[in-house]
Amino acid sequence: MKTGLLMLMVSLLGISCQKDASSDPEILEGNYVTSPLLDFRCIALNPDQLPTLTVSRLTLNSFAVSVKTVFPEKRTLLLQDITLDQVQDGFMLIYKNQPAGSWKNVSYLDNKKILNISVATPDEFIYFVGEKD
Repeated sequence: MKTGLLMLMVSLLGISCQKDASSDPEILEGNYVTSPLLDFRCIALNPDQLPTLTVSRLTLNSFAVSVKTVFPEKRTLLLQDITLDQVQDGFMLIYKNQPAGSWKNVSYLDNKKILNISVATPDEFIYFVGEKD
């Protein structure tokens, strides 16, 4: 009886200590691409003209985000020091103490990792939504 109870407790402890993949900020890093399905503004663009985004780690909880656009003009925008705030289904992105977007698994899109960035800077409004490449 004691052995069975001990095995049950070890099993429950093992299950409760498993790391949820959506709670790991390392999975945020990488390249993201958009599509006309995710961003209607891209309907008329060729695949080589679609915006892309790259997330790279700066510190333990700080990231740099680079958004590259080709159309209507070719340019790269860089946002430094984006931090994460864990929420139920992923992460909230914070830029200069303001909400800047989200990262989450989207079940209706076959559990794809969707990143949404929307940041107002003094010069412009930056918007990107895409899936992990």
